[in-house]
Amino acid sequence: MLLLLVIDLYNINVKNRDEPLALYTTQNVNITAGPVRAIRVVSQGDINLQISSIVSNSTLITPNSIVNDSHNNLTLEELNVFARRVNFTRTTIIRGGMFYLFGYVESVCNSGDPDSSRIETSADIGTLDNPVLFIMVNSNLRVVNPSPIRFHGVFFAEGPTCIVYSNIRFIGISIWNEPNNFVNVDELASGFYIQFNYGIINTLNTKYWFVRKFECIRDDPLPYAQVIQTYHSSY
Repeated sequence: MLLLLVIDLYNINVKNRDEPLALYTTQNVNITAGPVRAIRVVSQGDINLQISSIVSNSTLITPNSIVNDSHNNLTLEELNVFARRVNFTRTTIIRGGMFYLFGYVESVCNSGDPDSSRIETSADIGTLDNPVLFIMVNSNLRVVNPSPIRFHGVFFAEGPTCIVYSNIRFIGISIWNEPNNFVNVDELASGFYIQFNYGIINTLNTKYWFVRKFECIRDDPLPYAQVIQTYHSSY
């Protein structure tokens, strides 16, 4: 049975329950007790994750922010997120799921712009066994902790998108589709690196039909035939 709530309260506490919960509101949502599983929250306000527990197999949708800036040991597992801004502490654990971050302005590299879309994180994103599909549109990925973070998954950037801070280690694949006239002012240094891992793409293909599995075939390694052919490369 699906429990559906449509309410207009300033704060809403979502607790663990046996049946799925769908929650629609124009105000802020505070998730204060867990573990939380199989919920769908659609809010016009912020969604605050104020627990040191697990949020799993759920969907969070807001045109504003999803925040965990104070609680340690929060685990987000197979979580689907649609938001403008996300802020996670270092001890947030992200395993699997999809994150779709969207912005409305061109000056996305200015993370201080109140209209910008941005990820502020010092947490690792995804794992090798449970990678993340990360889609950013006109957005800004900003690491706010000097320690390196690791990203396991597919990172797709559409429109003007920036990465700020150097210590990001991408494992998987990173795809950028930026305007021709966009000047990318990413602050990248020696701590930034990308390691291609097609196994991660194939893992995400089992969860999302629009991430296409692909295979690489290496021909006979003679001088006239040193070529790698990729059958599928659409994402």
